[in-house]
Amino acid sequence: MILFTMKIRQLWVFTGITFISFSALRGESVEDYWSSGLAEISRYELKQARYGAFYEGDAILLFVTEPFSPGAQVKDDSGKDPKAERILKLNAFKRFTTGIYDYSIMTSVFSSMDFSKELPTHKVTSSVQDWCGQVFNQWNHRAQAGEYQIRSYFQSEGDVDASVPLFPHEDGIWNRLRMDPDSLPTGDLKMIPSSVFLRLKHKPIQPYSAVANLSEASWGK
Repeated sequence: MILFTMKIRQLWVFTGITFISFSALRGESVEDYWSSGLAEISRYELKQARYGAFYEGDAILLFVTEPFSPGAQVKDDSGKDPKAERILKLNAFKRFTTGIYDYSIMTSVFSSMDFSKELPTHKVTSSVQDWCGQVFNQWNHRAQAGEYQIRSYFQSEGDVDASVPLFPHEDGIWNRLRMDPDSLPTGDLKMIPSSVFLRLKHKPIQPYSAVANLSEASWGK
């Protein structure tokens, strides 16, 4: 079992992630595990911080491989793109209620299966729906920068199309954990925080200084 922790300094965020290698438990190689043609689905009890309190809900992580066109940055439905690569996709869902109204949150992360790359995540999208309205944002790894767009019902956020310097994206950590946890970045680094965190905190999409650690955990023993 591996514990990955990260603190984003300016925002004072602490992220703790636990990972168990299911492929290792089943005696399979990572490549064989993800070549089975099946998806991996995990469901968790959620405790979400919001409005100064914690709210219970459900969280679901769905991992699956699929062909991806790196130029258009969409699924290669036709199977005709000669440059298509097999990627690991995460669809992450959160559902919780804050006493009065419901939240529905979804994040999709598209990452190369070659985690020897410095920046393996191609694309991150997220959407948040609550009784006030809905917000969508998308981040794309382009050749020279990370391009992003925001579509929001908030006047202060509005419609935005902009770019930021290329740095690792926190949402890509989940795919790294399922493929190659030893490749996780550690020490002092810059990282773009989770798109849902930035949305709920109304923070700008940009790299922040962070410190990350990777260690063995022995919970339950």
